[in-house]
Amino acid sequence: IARATEVARAVANAPPVTLKVPVDTPRAITKGLLAGSLHADGTVSGSVTRFSVDGSANGTGLALLGNTARHLSAAYTWTDAPSKSGAIKVTLRADTVTSHGFVFDSLAGDVGYTAPSGTVSLRVRQGLLRDYSLNGDFTLDTARNELRLADVALRFDSTTWKSTHPSSIRFGVSGIEVVNLELQSGPGRRIYANGLLPTKGVANFDFDVTDFAVENVTQLLQSDLPLAGRLSLNAHVSGTAENPQVEGKTDFTGGTYNDVRIPDVHGTLSYANRQLTTNAAAVDSTGRTVASVNGTVPIDLALSGVTGSRLLDLPLNVAVKSDSLPIALIPQFTAAVTDVSGRVFGDFSATGTFKKPTLRGNITMSDAQFKIAATGTFLQHVNGAVRMTGDTVYVDSIAGSANGAVRVAGNIAVGDWRAPSFQLALNAEDAQLLNNSTGEVHADAALSLSGPFTAPHVTGDVTVLHGVIYIPESRGKKVIGSDDPSLFSVVDTSVALQRDLFPAQSPMFKNLRVDVAFAVERNTWVRSRDANVEIFTDGAMSLNVVGDALTLTGAVDADRGEYTFLSKRFQIKRGSAMFIGTPDLNPTLQITAEYQVKQPGATAINIRVLIGGTATAPRISLESDAQPPLSQSDLLSYLAFGDRSTSLLQFDQTSLGGGQGNLLSVAGTRLAGIAVGVALDEVKGNAARSLGVDVFNITPGDIPVFNGQGGFDQFIKGTELEVGRYINPQTFVSFITTPGAFSCKRGAGTNSSCTSPGATITHRTAKGLRFDASYAPRYFLDTPTLAGQTFTGGGQFGLFVIREWRF
Repeated sequence: IARATEVARAVANAPPVTLKVPVDTPRAITKGLLAGSLHADGTVSGSVTRFSVDGSANGTGLALLGNTARHLSAAYTWTDAPSKSGAIKVTLRADTVTSHGFVFDSLAGDVGYTAPSGTVSLRVRQGLLRDYSLNGDFTLDTARNELRLADVALRFDSTTWKSTHPSSIRFGVSGIEVVNLELQSGPGRRIYANGLLPTKGVANFDFDVTDFAVENVTQLLQSDLPLAGRLSLNAHVSGTAENPQVEGKTDFTGGTYNDVRIPDVHGTLSYANRQLTTNAAAVDSTGRTVASVNGTVPIDLALSGVTGSRLLDLPLNVAVKSDSLPIALIPQFTAAVTDVSGRVFGDFSATGTFKKPTLRGNITMSDAQFKIAATGTFLQHVNGAVRMTGDTVYVDSIAGSANGAVRVAGNIAVGDWRAPSFQLALNAEDAQLLNNSTGEVHADAALSLSGPFTAPHVTGDVTVLHGVIYIPESRGKKVIGSDDPSLFSVVDTSVALQRDLFPAQSPMFKNLRVDVAFAVERNTWVRSRDANVEIFTDGAMSLNVVGDALTLTGAVDADRGEYTFLSKRFQIKRGSAMFIGTPDLNPTLQITAEYQVKQPGATAINIRVLIGGTATAPRISLESDAQPPLSQSDLLSYLAFGDRSTSLLQFDQTSLGGGQGNLLSVAGTRLAGIAVGVALDEVKGNAARSLGVDVFNITPGDIPVFNGQGGFDQFIKGTELEVGRYINPQTFVSFITTPGAFSCKRGAGTNSSCTSPGATITHRTAKGLRFDASYAPRYFLDTPTLAGQTFTGGGQFGLFVIREWRF
C-alpha cells in the first residue's frame, strides 16, 4: 500500500500508512507451568491407622516442570497403608511424552512394591523403528540397592539386542557392581559388563563390546550426531577409585560422518599412575596407514577425589605421523568451511609439559582447497609448509589462490600453549574477498597479526580493487522539503544493527585490536533495487574493532551511478557516505542526483534529488534549476506526468472525451511508464548479476506523448535499454538502444520513428582529466497537426573534456 500510494501521499502531504493488524508476540512456556486437565476417582476403606486406597486417574494435555504428555492414564492400589508391610501397585500408560529433552511416542510401566522388594516392567516406543523394554525385580536398601533384570530388549529398526540370561545391577555406598549383564544381536555381536567399580577398595570390572553400531547410541540418546560405524572395545578396570588402572583395545571400522567415509581406527590404551598411554592408527579403505598417534599424556582419570584441572603439569611425550591424511572431513565437524579437499603430510612430536610444550617436526599441506562459508571466498591450490622447533612454530609459507594470490607466513610462539603469541603476515593480490549473495569483491591486502593470544593486534591495509555489493532494501524513503532540517538528521534510535563478527567469549577476539587502513578504488559498485552507485575513496579509511563489532571511520565518495525514484533514473552527480566509527555500520548519506525532464518546445528542467539521513533510513528531498523555484508537489508532478500539476488541469474540458494528447492520455502514458518501471526493478537487478555487467537499465516513460494509434507499440519503442561495463579501471563503456531500432527500418526520404543504437565512453587519466563521448537515441516531436502528433527518431551526440579538482 505504501508503494502504491507514494505519489498521492507525497503530493497531498498525507501521513504514511499505519499497521492495522497488531503484532501477536508468542508467550514463552516456563518450566514452572502447570497445565492440562486431570480426572481422578477412587475409594479409601479401612481405619485411620490402617486403610487401603484403590483408584484411577486420566489426564489430557498435561504440562509440568517442562515435561508434557498428550494423554496419560494410571491405576493404583495401596493396601494396608501406611504399614511397612503394605503393598503398592501402579499401572501407567502415556502417549506423546516429552521428558528432560527426550521424546517418546508411548510409555507403559507396571510397578509393584512390598517393602523391601518389588517388581518392574517398562516398555517404551520411540517412533516406528525403535522400542525398548525391560522386566525384573528390585530390592531397596540403604546400604545396597539391587535391580535384577530378567530380560532386556532394545530394537533399532531391524536390529534387536536381547539379554541372554538374567543379570543384576547393585549400587550403594560401596560403589556400582554389575553381575553378568550380556546383550547379543545375532552371531558375533555382543555387549558384556561384569564386575565392581567401588568407591573404596579395589576395582575389578570388565567391559566388552563387539561389532556394535554406534548410530544406535545416538538414536537411543535422541542425538542428531551424524556418526555411524562399527565399534569393538575391550577394557579391564582395576586399581582403586583414587588411582584406577585401565587396559583396553579399540577398533572402529566402516565409519562415516555426515555420510562421508572416515578412516578406520585401531588402537590400544592403558592408564595407570595418572598416565594415559595410547597407540592408535588410522587406516584408509585400501589398508594403508594414513595417520598414527603414539605417546603418553599426564591426566587424572580418578573416579573420586579430583580437585583442579585433570590435565597435569607433568612430562608428556606424544608423536603424531600423517601420511597423506585427507582433510575433506573438516566441514563435517564445522560449518566455517565447505568444499574441502586436499591432503596433509606430517611427522611431529610434543614433549615437555602442557604449560611449556616442546614441539618438533614438519607439516606439509598439498593441493588443498576450501570455501569460507561466511564470505563465500573459494581458496584453491593451497600448498604450505610448517616447521616446529621447540617453543616456536614457523609458518614458512601457506600459499593459494582465490582468483588472486594469497600467502600467509610468520611464526607462533607456543611456550605457553594456552596463550600463544603470534607474528603472522597475510598478503593478497586481487584476491576474492567476498563471493556470495551479498556481492563479489576483489582486494589487495597486506595484514599482520602480532601479540599474545589474550591481546592480539591486527595492522596493515586493505584496498578493494573492484566488485559489487548488494545492500538490503531500506526501511522506507521519506519525501520531505529541501529546507526541512531533518533532511540530514541522522539520529535514529531504532537502528541497532550490531555486527557480532567476533565471538566475545573467546579471549582472543574479546581483546582483539584492529588498526587497518581501508581504501576503495573505482569500479566498485553498491547496488539495491533503487540504486546502482560506483563508490571510491580519495584517502584511506580506518577499520577498527570496538568490543565485538567492526567499525569504519572515513568517507566513501561517489560521482557515477543511478538512483531510481518514482520509476525515474536519476544520475548521481556527487555523493558521500560518512562512517563515524559506530558499530552499526550505518553511514550518514549526502548524495545529489539529477534527472532531466524534457518538454516539447520548452527548456528542459533538471530535477535534483537530495538523499540524506542514513543508509537504513534515507530521507529524500527534491529541487530543480527552474526559476521561480518549483514546489515539492510540482516537482513530483513533473516526474510522474512530465508537467506541473496546475498545467495538467488546463486542458480543454471537451478534450477529455477522446482527443489526442489530453489529460487522460498523458496520465495513462506516464503511469504506464511508472508501472513498467516498478515491475522491471527486480528484472534489472537479477539481469545485471547474471550477465556480469556493471550497469543494466531498462528505462520506460522517458518519451513524448505518442499518437494514440498503436499506443502500446509506440510506448515500447520509447523504452531505452542500457548495458555498461568497465573495460579497464580507467575506461567505462555502455551501449544504449531502444526496441524501435530492431522493429522497423528507416524509410527513404520520409520521417521515421526508428532510432539508431547509441554508446557512451568515459576515460579518466591519472592527472584528473575525464573524457566523455556519447551518442544517445532520441525521439523528436514533429509540428502538431489536426491529424495528431507525429515524431521522428534521431540521436544526440556529445563530447566533453572535464578537469577535476578535489579538496
